[in-house]
Amino acid sequence: MTAGSAINQLKKTIDPKEDYLVVEDGARFMGIQLKEEIANSLLSWGFNVKTSKKPMLTPLAVLEGRKRGLGIVVVTAGSSPDMITGFKVFNKEGEPLTGAKQTLGVSEKKGKLTNITESQTEDLFSKRKRQKPKKIIIGTTNSTLKTISKKLFDMHTAIFVGMDKKQPYKTRVELVREAVLRENSDAGFAMDDSGERFFLIDDSGAVWPGEWVQVMIY
Repeated sequence: MTAGSAINQLKKTIDPKEDYLVVEDGARFMGIQLKEEIANSLLSWGFNVKTSKKPMLTPLAVLEGRKRGLGIVVVTAGSSPDMITGFKVFNKEGEPLTGAKQTLGVSEKKGKLTNITESQTEDLFSKRKRQKPKKIIIGTTNSTLKTISKKLFDMHTAIFVGMDKKQPYKTRVELVREAVLRENSDAGFAMDDSGERFFLIDDSGAVWPGEWVQVMIY
């Protein structure tokens, strides 16, 4: 997807009644450039835009947008090849948008751009509970996710497994499972490129999909 086709798709997707938080998650090739293209396009269409200079994972971006009452556009790689550029759009309630209900008109007034400091990561860190140190295996290709994981598990021993974006998730999960057993670890996490989906591997090597873990929590 080229930048031009991405902007055309954006026009068909955004809600004309909302202003937007525009971020990139650090996983997309030329993600910063596409983020700037999207922000400038929204401004030219009359939307007010807030953006962050630092990458923001999709789940944290959605929480940030909901907190500020903004729609959210996240430039993200997902599991796509590097040469494909993509993005995701959410409304201010955090619900995914696939197409706007109204036609986007031409605005005579340019929108306002504001840089913000993302707050959800620090909120996440503040909710940690001190625990007995554990050994945890983490598998991800996203450098932003690695940075957050290091801080989130700073009281534990975190071991990162090398992965390639071209590897299927089944292979990535198996790499983490093997590392958990090899290192006699307490748990392992295999995460996708945008930090939205994960598998938990327990100390016996059993694989638990993220959805199962969420069901048990809630």
